[in-house]
Amino acid sequence: MKFIEYFVLTFLWCGVAISPTLLGGIIGAVVGNSNGLLVETMSIGAALGFGFGVNWAEQIRITIGLSVFLGRLLGAKD
Repeated sequence: MKFIEYFVLTFLWCGVAISPTLLGGIIGAVVGNSNGLLVETMSIGAALGFGFGVNWAEQIRITIGLSVFLGRLLGAKD
């Protein structure tokens, strides 16, 4: 059962870390499309987003837990 627990936590961690990566890649694509350096700026934006995402996912994992964090997001009544 520990294997399944680590498997689920890995996917939760990746879900939190991937969101800033995608946002950074999209921002890099918009900026890169305007100056002609699409691949370079998109890669830099995604790398910066991934660095931020890793830091954010680890901070969440250490403080409140990934399942609690995502449970609060999905269970919001907004």
